[in-house]
Amino acid sequence: MTFNKKKGFIQKTLILALATIFSYSASIVVSSITGIDELGSIAFADEHDKADKKAAKKAEKAAEKAEDKADKAAEKAEDKAEEAAEKAEDKAEEAAEKAEDKAEKALEKSAKKAEKSEKKADKAVDKLDKALTKAKNDADLVKAINKFAKKVNLNTEAKNIKTMVMIARSLGLPGGVGALQANFGTPQETGILDLQNQIEAYNNQITLNNQTIQNNLTSIPGTLEEIAALSTQATTLNAQATTLEAVVSTLNNQITELTTQLEDTTLTEVEIATTQTEITNLNDQLNTTSAELNNTQTEIVNVETQTTTLNAEVGTLETEIATLETEIANLATGAITTEAELTTTVESVNIGQRNSDWTSINLDTNNDGTIDDSDIL
Repeated sequence: MTFNKKKGFIQKTLILALATIFSYSASIVVSSITGIDELGSIAFADEHDKADKKAAKKAEKAAEKAEDKADKAAEKAEDKAEEAAEKAEDKAEEAAEKAEDKAEKALEKSAKKAEKSEKKADKAVDKLDKALTKAKNDADLVKAINKFAKKVNLNTEAKNIKTMVMIARSLGLPGGVGALQANFGTPQETGILDLQNQIEAYNNQITLNNQTIQNNLTSIPGTLEEIAALSTQATTLNAQATTLEAVVSTLNNQITELTTQLEDTTLTEVEIATTQTEITNLNDQLNTTSAELNNTQTEIVNVETQTTTLNAEVGTLETEIATLETEIANLATGAITTEAELTTTVESVNIGQRNSDWTSINLDTNNDGTIDDSDIL
């Protein structure tokens, strides 16, 4: 074992010596190739580290400088973008103002044109009425209508105007009523007739509801009187029933008492016969009274049924009155709203400052839905 230890020590020593020789030889080889000995290589490494640090600092400064430059460039670009946006916004506002001014001017121009057209039409209608009044024959009438059609509305056929003028005149109205409706719309076309019909329907229903309410109010007192009479009758019948029940009870007691007496063995045959006769008479009275009591109780049930029915009728009438009153309020509101709509529609259809009655006159005299020669009276 001692020999093995020595052998291991010798091997380790030999390996260390060889490593040292190899390291020295390698340094000699490096020195011969680079011209730098072992100490010189250490100095070279220090100088190389300093150069790296210097280069790193230089790169860091360059990076910081580049970052500052990029930040300034970004700020400058942002300022330019904001400036461009402000200019674009100003231009947009300016364009919008110009467009608004242009639209307002166009609207004013259109309104003035419409007003001028209305005044022209208004004057034309007045002239037509005068011309129709002065017309001596059909030729003068046709001439006046054709002249009116050319001045007011070239799209309206003179024949249609003539027909409507003739209808108006046949109703004793100015011819201008027909001429105006031919050009600016009949009540059917403008919706005025529908609104009038709606208002009429509202008012008719209100009238009908009021009549029903009045009828109910008239019926209720009479029904209440019947209920009162039935109540009195019920009181009387109940009193009669109470009396009859007392009589029935008394008769039953008497019959029971007599029946008990018959059990007395000391009674003679005459007494027994007399008692039996009394019992028979009492039974007859009991049957009659019971029948009368039953009839009275039946009458009480009938009276109570009639009273219940009449009370229900009164409740129904009162409920109907409340419902109809609510409905009348709603109908009145609908009528008011429709009347306001009618007023607005009439004002929009009427031209100039003339009387607006012409807008509501129905020239469809035969109510066939068409205004034509058949409507001339």
